[in-house]
Amino acid sequence: MTDLTAADVALLASVLNLLPHQPNLMPRHDCVSGGVFWPDELPIDRPPSDWWAVRPLLHHRTYSLILGRSSEYADLWEVGLQSFPSWPGFRAERCEPDEELRRLVGQLVSR
Repeated sequence: MTDLTAADVALLASVLNLLPHQPNLMPRHDCVSGGVFWPDELPIDRPPSDWWAVRPLLHHRTYSLILGRSSEYADLWEVGLQSFPSWPGFRAERCEPDEELRRLVGQLVSR
């Protein structure tokens, strides 16, 4: 995951900007990134190679934004914000920490 570049992340725009938000979904743990994702954040109709570069963003959101730990992917997060701002993964309720979200994510990550 560490060899991904800003260009790799920016290429996701054509895929991730088109994903519709689906309310009431529960997050899941992504064992590759160590982060969590909601099912509407990934284009399940495409092979993982088409969205592999989103994994650093999942990691960053989980560790930096929700759990308050450090992440080396802050620069890629910013590229994503600029490149595909409509992605469901950038919704405030998935990025802004609150106790319920921290508890839920903490449980998923510690499994």
